[in-house]
Parts: sequence; structure tokens; C-alpha cells
Amino acid sequence: MKMSKRTLLLFLTLFVAVLLALYFFLFRPVVYTGKDYSLTFNRFTGTVTEGTVEGATVVDGEIKVIDFVFPDKIAGFKVRRIGYGAFSPFRYNSRSVTIPEGVTGIDDYAFATSQGLQRVSIPKGVIYIGNGAFSACQNLTEITVDPENPNYTADEGVLFNKTKTELIQCPGGKSGEYLIPDRVTSINESAFYYCNGLTRIRIPDGVTSIGKQAFFECGNLANITIPDSVTSIGEGAFGNCSSLTEITIPDRVTYLGNGAFQLCSDLTEIAIPESVTRIEDGVFGYCTNLKSITIPDHLIHIGSFAFAQCSELTDITLPESLTEIGQAAFYYCESLTSITIPSSVTSIGDGAFHKCDRLKSVTVLNPDCKIGQDYGTLGWLGTATIYGYPGSTAEAYAKEHGYTFIPLD
Repeated sequence: MKMSKRTLLLFLTLFVAVLLALYFFLFRPVVYTGKDYSLTFNRFTGTVTEGTVEGATVVDGEIKVIDFVFPDKIAGFKVRRIGYGAFSPFRYNSRSVTIPEGVTGIDDYAFATSQGLQRVSIPKGVIYIGNGAFSACQNLTEITVDPENPNYTADEGVLFNKTKTELIQCPGGKSGEYLIPDRVTSINESAFYYCNGLTRIRIPDGVTSIGKQAFFECGNLANITIPDSVTSIGEGAFGNCSSLTEITIPDRVTYLGNGAFQLCSDLTEIAIPESVTRIEDGVFGYCTNLKSITIPDHLIHIGSFAFAQCSELTDITLPESLTEIGQAAFYYCESLTSITIPSSVTSIGDGAFHKCDRLKSVTVLNPDCKIGQDYGTLGWLGTATIYGYPGSTAEAYAKEHGYTFIPLD
């Protein structure tokens, strides 16, 4: 039987209408609200994507502190996941959180910066906890895990994988000294993020990697020893650890991530081991009291803002292996008085020595070096004298920007 065009059109219209209805029913988020909370929920994935929970409520004229318990279901659908940054920043203010049994995943930074949070209970069904899920929760002192959970465990309130080889999250309210257990081999991203009360941490031999922002903003951390087993220090790993006065980078480290020691304002000296061939962007940026740094002989790259505003740095020797100096690499290093850029360097980024207002002598030994044309790339006009070979790019830069140029023999 042949279907008429009119019937076919009607059928297609109904089909599209059903699809739209299913879309709006399953995919359109619903907002589940109570007196003291609001949760945005995706029915199709079972994910709480956003929420706000108050820390206290008023009952019969009295303030009552809230211990929030997640609902097992929203709009008839099971809650299975708490999404990325769902309660971040500063939107979860209850003093505790009990995750329902049906939840299998807690995504990255789900409860990050929840200032009122003091206790977290993780049920046996959770099989995934993302990076920094409970990071920067300053009053969090205890994370507990159901003993039957096959993937995670807790010890002294600190969250680990089941075998305790990965340290996942230290609660932000922990203070004083903390000794990381000997079985740990990796410290995860944001594991100690904003643990401002910690003053000393022991990292055991056997740890090979320190994750991104692992100790970021541990502002009172004055003493930490990195063992010889470590080979990788992630982005911002010790960023803004403003009380650190000294740190030894082990000889086996091959990778220092962007901003690894950025804003360590009390750090006075550092020796970079020979195993490191690249200093990435901002690694030692804004270390305002850094006076001495040892650069390895095999270094090939200094990234953008790598030593920016290291205002106490008086001298630095660049190795013959170096090929690239990034944008604003030595920006505002106002105590530098001279610098020799070796013949191996093929590129100097814009503003590399901008606002180095005591820099009097800049020697560029590669006549064909590419020099960023921004004002201040080779020091402060009126203060710096540029030395280079006749006909070189250094001479061309000096003439274009009005610097004094003295030719080398």
C-alpha cells in the first residue's frame, strides 16, 4: 500500500514532535529546589551540573546549621554523578556532604572552595573522583570512605586510591606537619591546594610525580623535601608557597611545568639540575627575593615570564646550549646589570628584558638572532648599551629603537 504525501508529512511531523518531546524531557535540565538549596539536574546523564546549598537556616527564630544530604532521585531519575565544578566557587556552604549510594562519579573541582564544608562521606559505589574535587575547602578536616568501596580509601582524613599509591586529596583544614605514607608514588593534581595550615610536609622516596597545582597556595608551608625519585613537577605545583625559603630540585627531574614555583616570594636561591633542558613559562616568575639561580649547561629553552619580576636577581649565566628566550622572560629583573646572550640563541622574545632599568650591558653574540621588536626587548632605553657584531640584528634593533650600540671585534 502506497503512502500518500499527506500521510507521510503527518507521520514525519509526529515523529519530529516525539523527538522534540523526548529532547525536552530528557536533555533539558531541571531545577530542583528546596528551602535551603537549588540543584540543576540533567535527567539523561543523571548529573547534578550546578547547585547552591546554604550553610544554615532559621527555624522558629533560631539558626539551625545544615547537614545536607543529597537526594537519591530528582524528578524520578537517579542521581548518578556530580558534575565539573558543580558547587564551585563558594556555592556549597553546608558543613557536611553525604553522597547518595547511587552516585558513581564526582567530577573535577565539584566541591572546590566550599568554605563551610567540614566533613565528606563517600559511599561504596563511587568509582571516579576527579582532580581537586574537594580542593581549597579551608575548613574541611575529614574525608571518609565506605570500607566496601573498591577504588578509594581514606587515612587520617586524607583521600587515596585503594592501594594508597596515589594521594588524591588532603583536606584543606589539615594543619601542622603531615607525613605522606611510604606507599605513595604520585601526588595528584590539586591534592594539597590551599592547605594553608600545613607548615611541613614529608614526601617519601618512591614518589615519581608531583601533579599540577599539587601544593598551590600552601602559604605557610616552610619546609618540604622533594625526594630523589621525583622526575616530574607539574604546572603551578608549588605556586604561591610564599613561606618557602629554600627547595632542592632532585637531579632526576626532567620536567618543570609552567609556573611550578611562581610567586614563591621568600625563595632566595635555586639550583636547576642538569637533567632539565627547558624552563617553561613562568616557572620562577614573581619570586621577588630570588637572588641566586644556577642554570644547567644543557638548557635549550627559557619560556615566557620564566623569571619575570625576580627583582633581586643580580646575575645569571646563560649556557651555550640555549636556543630560545621567551617573551618577557626577564621582565622587571631590575637588579640585573649585565647579560651576555650566547651565539646559540636564535630567538629573543618581545620584551625579554623590559623594565630591567639597571641593565647597562647587553651582549648579543649571534649576528642573525631574531629579536622581538617591542620596546624594551634588550633593556631600558637610556640605560642599556647593546654590544654586537657590525651588520647584526642587534645593531639594527639598537638603531631602530635609539639605543647606544658598540660593535664587537
